[in-house]
Amino acid sequence: MKGLELNYIIWLKKKFKFNKINLHSLTRNITLIVLCFLLFSCDNEVQNEIKQRPLYEHPYYEDDDRDLNDSILIPQIIETRIVVNNIQGLETNNEFYNIEAQISQFSDYTEPVIDKYGDTIFNPLVSQGELIFKYDENETFYSEVFSNIYYTWEPDEEYSEPKYGIPEDEELDSTWLIEETFDVKMFHNWDLRKYPFDKQKLKIVLRAFNDTTLVRFKESSINESFFSEVNDLQQGFKITDIDFKEEFYSTGDVYINIPEVVSQGVYEIVISRNGIWVFIKLFFAGILALILSWLVFLIPVRDFQSRVELSIGAVFAAVGNKYFVDSATDSQVLTVADIFNNIIILLVVLNVALVIIKRNRIFTNKKLNDTNSMAKISIITALVLFSSLIIYTIV
Repeated sequence: MKGLELNYIIWLKKKFKFNKINLHSLTRNITLIVLCFLLFSCDNEVQNEIKQRPLYEHPYYEDDDRDLNDSILIPQIIETRIVVNNIQGLETNNEFYNIEAQISQFSDYTEPVIDKYGDTIFNPLVSQGELIFKYDENETFYSEVFSNIYYTWEPDEEYSEPKYGIPEDEELDSTWLIEETFDVKMFHNWDLRKYPFDKQKLKIVLRAFNDTTLVRFKESSINESFFSEVNDLQQGFKITDIDFKEEFYSTGDVYINIPEVVSQGVYEIVISRNGIWVFIKLFFAGILALILSWLVFLIPVRDFQSRVELSIGAVFAAVGNKYFVDSATDSQVLTVADIFNNIIILLVVLNVALVIIKRNRIFTNKKLNDTNSMAKISIITALVLFSSLIIYTIV
């Protein structure tokens, strides 16, 4: 007996040691994975930084024709911001809306830079890009904008109102601001896959005139974009955020024997919908139809006719609610609203089928002949389907 106890103790020690080794190994692996992820993230941030070089290193110059005085750093980084004043006419079934906003460009250079050939390499007195507005899905058009050029002091100086024109003292640190104000009609292709909990992104594009070797757009880190809380958006819509990203556009032209690619500063104005009230408006009748189909299980089995009549009423109510949902949006994609309504119809039909199975003697399974088991099958199915839909909506 003592030998068995001793063997059992030895076995426990080995098992504990084995688990300890596994735990140590697992902890080490998780730590390595986290470190690799952090290093990869930092590497991505470094890669996203814009590398600059002196102008005389640009391929525009021949090897024996470089001027070391052309020491301006390229590409010139133009910081931008957008101020959204108003949005009108943004409706679910309307492809067009009006927007009033300003795009600002900030530059550290206060006078044009001219190379030894007399060519203007960079001129902060003019806009470095053009605003592009979508007119329809396959076409773009350019709006007329009203431009103002301001000269402002850096934040370390005492604040003063913006001034027009070139400053008298060029030695002072300064920033040029070019502001373009626009009020245009724009096209928007609605993404209604998550309707009525969808978010729409209205795009404003600022496309550079020059190649990426000379000009790049970046979101301003000091002058942040903002929007007016007082606007003409329909009740239920609101602006929640303004995102910025840089994209690259191939013009189709050739620049120094290579295809020309220009920088695009893309602002996305995020519009959120308050979907709770829309959800109640769309699915109140459908939810009542589903509850009505569940009440069938409370009717005594002997009163089969009442069960059938109540089930048929629930089916008609669910199908009628589907037509109401379809009429609310003019969309050819499958939306969250469509999926939710189809789940309701499926559950109502399932409940009707369970009632019929209960009545039919062909099905001899005890669970299928038990009313409580049938109700559990229906409720569990509903929980699984609706939980999956909630996860899809959130993700």
